[in-house]
Amino acid sequence: MSSFVQNYLGIPLQSQKIVPGNTATAIATSVIRYTEYEIGYDSGDYAFAAGDVIVGATSGATGIVKSVTVATGTVGGGNAAGKLRFKSWNGTNFTDDEKIKVGADTDVGDIDGTIPSPMSDSYLYKGLMAKHLLLSVKDQTALLAIDGSTPDQTALLGHNIPAAGSYVIHDPQEMKQAKVIDAASGSASTVIVTAYF
Repeated sequence: MSSFVQNYLGIPLQSQKIVPGNTATAIATSVIRYTEYEIGYDSGDYAFAAGDVIVGATSGATGIVKSVTVATGTVGGGNAAGKLRFKSWNGTNFTDDEKIKVGADTDVGDIDGTIPSPMSDSYLYKGLMAKHLLLSVKDQTALLAIDGSTPDQTALLGHNIPAAGSYVIHDPQEMKQAKVIDAASGSASTVIVTAYF
């Protein structure tokens, strides 16, 4: 009989999907420190809802919608324009006028701008550092370095996290220094990072 142990790490508020390939990739600072952002959108015919994952079709920038403000036009008219408030920004800048993807829908509007603006109002968890990061690996083995070094595929330097394996980081400095890479060139690992507060 197998047993399952679950540890309470806190409230999972932010996440990031990393597909590192052959490039050592760090965890976005905007995922480690809780921040909400805003960016403009237009030409919208989609009713954004809290929890929607937005993806820039050309940039690969991502975030999770907290709220939307329609300033002009209407969703029904296909010309809604306004602001998207989101969290879990992966740190990649959007491309002005790129299409926004939500799920299988590849065109729910256009991004209006490139760099999201941090929200200046008061909101819950603002500016707090994650207490724990859970790194879960899907598909193929990934290498992880948390000591400021760069994981290396050729020398196999770094901590091996196999497919369906996970690793928890508790130290704030290690969170900032963490980098992941595919364990073998072309092995196509996917690392899901969940930040707990």
